[in-house]
Amino acid sequence: MKQHSIIKWIWKRVLSVVVATAVFSLLDWIFGDGINLMYNVVRAIVLLFSIWLFDKLYQLYDRRN
Repeated sequence: MKQHSIIKWIWKRVLSVVVATAVFSLLDWIFGDGINLMYNVVRAIVLLFSIWLFDKLYQLYDRRN
């Protein structure tokens, strides 16, 4: 890997974690603290999905430029 691609990879992961954290905060604000176990399962699924989705969107963007 070149250094530029490593920086892009790190940047994609940071942005996907920020997006996932925003979604978790929204879920926490809507549902409150009553669903701890289910909340953690949903949190893991949303994190993995957002990383995958952001990776796909970034590949489309990268292909166009």
